[in-house]
Amino acid sequence: MNNIYKYFSRHPFFLPTIVFLMLIIPMHFMFPIDNDDIYFRFFAVNKSLYEFILWRYETWTSRIFIETIIWILAQNWLFFILTNIGVYLLMYIFFMKLVILNYNYRVIWVCLALILSYPFQHMETAGYMATNLNYIWPMTAGFIALYGIIKSIKKSPIHSLEYAVYIVCLIVACNSEQFAVYMTGLLIFIIMYEWFINKKINIYIFTNFTISILMLLFALLTSSHSNRMLQETINWLPQYLQFGFLERIQFGYAHTLSHFIYKPNPVFVSLCLLMYVVVFIKYKNIRLYKLIAAIPLAVSFVFNFLPVNLMRIHYFGTSVDNVVNAVNVNEAFYYAVLFMSGFVILCVLASLYLCFNDEKIRPWLCALLLLLGLGTSLMMGFSPTVWASRTRPFLFAYFSMIACSAMIYQKIQSLKFKYEKWLFIILLLFGLYNFGQYYLTI
Repeated sequence: MNNIYKYFSRHPFFLPTIVFLMLIIPMHFMFPIDNDDIYFRFFAVNKSLYEFILWRYETWTSRIFIETIIWILAQNWLFFILTNIGVYLLMYIFFMKLVILNYNYRVIWVCLALILSYPFQHMETAGYMATNLNYIWPMTAGFIALYGIIKSIKKSPIHSLEYAVYIVCLIVACNSEQFAVYMTGLLIFIIMYEWFINKKINIYIFTNFTISILMLLFALLTSSHSNRMLQETINWLPQYLQFGFLERIQFGYAHTLSHFIYKPNPVFVSLCLLMYVVVFIKYKNIRLYKLIAAIPLAVSFVFNFLPVNLMRIHYFGTSVDNVVNAVNVNEAFYYAVLFMSGFVILCVLASLYLCFNDEKIRPWLCALLLLLGLGTSLMMGFSPTVWASRTRPFLFAYFSMIACSAMIYQKIQSLKFKYEKWLFIILLLFGLYNFGQYYLTI
């Protein structure tokens, strides 16, 4: 028994990884074949790879690398299941490598709990294979590419083969338009950081930035972009062309913020709770700071745990009829919710700054991660599928919040919070409970 305890003490990553695999492997074998998966399986079997990619590129999408993977995996469902499990494992491992500064068993378990709090049912909205390959796979590839960038910043040795892997992963990640925007914004921040700190530009990082920009241009300039926009407009939102720039911003803004603030959302609750704990510890005698951190926490608790009837707010941002429009333009309610949503997010950003204001980079990094995550969701307002895509485009916002939460928990550890053990237990049980709730929906 002592030997087992010593082994787990020396390898704190081992047991949480086993638990993660034990939870996600059965989940994968419960995936049904439905929605777009049926469509892809039919055409992948009946078309060659070249025919399939050319057809998709000319009529629908610029995601030729992602579509290539879809064609390959659509040949055999079991092959998809096994490879998807591997990608989930890579996502878990590289997420840990990116956000954990000093490995210890509590922070590793908290990261696991936070990941399990993500509502994985969002990955079934267009079919499990189609949704995972268009969202989880690019994000995982992005994590691997970012790990290479972090190694370059730290001047850690990178083998030539590693460079090839990181670049391929970056190309796959940025073949998703949302993640290309996310990565471009993050790389601009990293390049500016390198310039101000080291007074020079890291060629490898600048190469990554160039690739992300080129992938964005490739997505925007492809001939199928306008064709898809027209077809999606006809299918999902025929009046979409009538809306102007500000209205489309409102669609993405309201749809995104209402999802995180006014609906049960364990990831947002965890973030708000952890922020409040840090602010409370650091600024016990400054009421204004504690009030700023308490506002997002109070709002998240109201909409997650209190049995109150606020259904009108609950439906805000869920359709054209539930935002400011020509019919309700004189109703104060819609403007009030719009401004309240922005105010809550401002309080979250201020709280993040207060958590890390004694550090040089981390407050700005956390704020940027949150803004980029929300921004990739908000940009869906410029697509007629803003509501038809449902909740899957929120993935990057969710993992931005999870990353911020993981960094805040490490801050709590560094502050020697005397109730950290209880906070650890609460987060662990909360994550397991939320993942258990997902299992009940499969």
